Amino acid sequence: MQVSKMEEIFKNLPIEVKDIRLLPGGDTNEAYKILGQDERYFLLVHPGGSEGFFDGEARGLELLNENNIAAPRLIDKGLVGDKAYLLITYLEEGPVGSMGDLARLMKDLHEIESPNGKFGFDFPYESDHIKFTNAYVDTWAELFIGQRMDGLTQNLIKKGIWQNRDKLLYHNIRRIMERVLGDRESHPHLLHGDFYSGNYMFLEDRSPAIFDPNPLYGDYEFDIGISMAFGPLSRDFYNEYFKTIKRDKNLPLRLEFYRLYFYMIHLNKFGKVYKNLVDESIYKILKSS
Repeated sequence: MQVSKMEEIFKNLPIEVKDIRLLPGGDTNEAYKILGQDERYFLLVHPGGSEGFFDGEARGLELLNENNIAAPRLIDKGLVGDKAYLLITYLEEGPVGSMGDLARLMKDLHEIESPNGKFGFDFPYESDHIKFTNAYVDTWAELFIGQRMDGLTQNLIKKGIWQNRDKLLYHNIRRIMERVLGDRESHPHLLHGDFYSGNYMFLEDRSPAIFDPNPLYGDYEFDIGISMAFGPLSRDFYNEYFKTIKRDKNLPLRLEFYRLYFYMIHLNKFGKVYKNLVDESIYKILKSS
């Protein structure tokens, strides 16, 4: 009997597998909870993945753990046939803890500096719907606008989701983003890259942890803006995060740039159901500038 690709993955994991449970949800990867000899594990499997599909997330988890940021530990990754997989430790969820603690965790993350002083990352951002090179550049605008926003725009036009009118509107806000980001002195620090309410949790001791990173070295406001896209986190989180950070008049506008980016990611992935959110964000930027 031919062994299935999933059976081959399970067989070759560097752990003793005692029980496997398929977890519900997930629009990109299949997810499994695995009971090992002395520990529980979380396995992500991406059908049709490339050998390097999980490289960025894997390196991000390594960096988080190296810097004592609470996150799952990387155990293994690889490719079996056309299925890329990532094996990490399983974090047990506990009672809701302090959002101020979560803010302090994110500030600790954002203090990790880029080793080469540039914006980017060693591995690309790779998903099943778009890929960004994360090539190292000298300025945040080059990475955010030149790689992320321009790349998304090209994809949306290619898919027919955006028409000429949308393209013209983007060119208008692109000039605004260039001007506003050009006026800000940004420094490259480690970012989660996908920091919204679904990618943090509180552990059994009520301490916060983060997971599912799409890491890059960039401006910390990117993570904060994304966190506000689909319902902001609590006031306690933002008050604690910005307690020692001076807020300038263009902060709300810059945060809207990153909300727009996150809406465009969803528009590119799921289609026109997110078109209204993108349009509303674009008009906010035009009006605020």
